[in-house]
Amino acid sequence: MRSWLHLPVWAFLFVVCLPATADLLSPEQLVDKLQAGGLVVYWRHALTDHTQQDKTDVDLGNCSSQRNLSEQGRQQARVIGQAFKALNIKMGDIISSPYCRCIETAEIAFGYVRPDNNLYFAVGLKKSQRNNQSLLLQKILSNRPKEGINSLVVSHTANLKEAANIWPKPEAVMHIFQPLGHDFRHLGSIPPEFWLTVETLEAEE
Repeated sequence: MRSWLHLPVWAFLFVVCLPATADLLSPEQLVDKLQAGGLVVYWRHALTDHTQQDKTDVDLGNCSSQRNLSEQGRQQARVIGQAFKALNIKMGDIISSPYCRCIETAEIAFGYVRPDNNLYFAVGLKKSQRNNQSLLLQKILSNRPKEGINSLVVSHTANLKEAANIWPKPEAVMHIFQPLGHDFRHLGSIPPEFWLTVETLEAEE
């Protein structure tokens, strides 16, 4: 049998950098854990209008220079916020990328948000900047929220890929993390259509 000691270094790095998938939880199991609190949710912003594009010299204070939420995306964020309320999932600190689509996603769903420039869209940044962003996001994913509540991060695809080797697709997907203080564990993801089912079931009761 071939020993790990005889594997090339690149092979070992490839193995340890892959996110574990075998023990990921289902959306229903993740909701149970969210109801208990103590988790960090990474939410990629809701659906956007892809006829729009971010300008190269994007002005964070000017939404017209950015790709923004579509009307479907706004409704999507509204439905997800209603589902969280119906399921009694309590949220504490909510931070987002300073891009308008992320801020609006959080505000529509939960009514409040704190923009954080450290969650700026990672694509196009220098390697050193991306590395700094990754370290800061890893720290956020590791920080335990207060008992009984969850923390929320609303941001982009590349940021989570850089920090946790997870590519959050499609738009509005949520990835759930268990913060361990010094590290974090990826528990699984919840697709956006799941929340629509929850809202429909609640309306029928």
